[in-house]
Amino acid sequence: MHLFSFGKDKKQDELLSGYLDGELEMNDNAEVEERIVMDSGSADRLARLEHAALLCESAMTPQSLADAGAFADRLLDRLGRASAPDVPRTQLPQPRRIGSAAVLASVGLIVTAAGVTLVGLRRRGVV
Repeated sequence: MHLFSFGKDKKQDELLSGYLDGELEMNDNAEVEERIVMDSGSADRLARLEHAALLCESAMTPQSLADAGAFADRLLDRLGRASAPDVPRTQLPQPRRIGSAAVLASVGLIVTAAGVTLVGLRRRGVV
């Protein structure tokens, strides 16, 4: 069964999706389990849907960031230096923040420049 055939047999796809999500009633659940055992195409389709669900879940899970202080300590230990003294957060340089208006203005300039370029290319017959 082709991966992008989802929706061709809508009833079967809904049952398989519901089975994966644990949303089926007992009758439907038994029907899907029987179909998985008897039909290798359904078992393959279920495996593909499960893989796609896992990919979607992993894509939506934020990646964990390492603790910067612990990383710096480990790095300094490996380099054979003493740990850096603790500096109060008020003394640390703060990152500059760009206002949302500046970001929107930048995006607007980029879009305008792209539009002007496209018009110029059309006049020359390139596009």
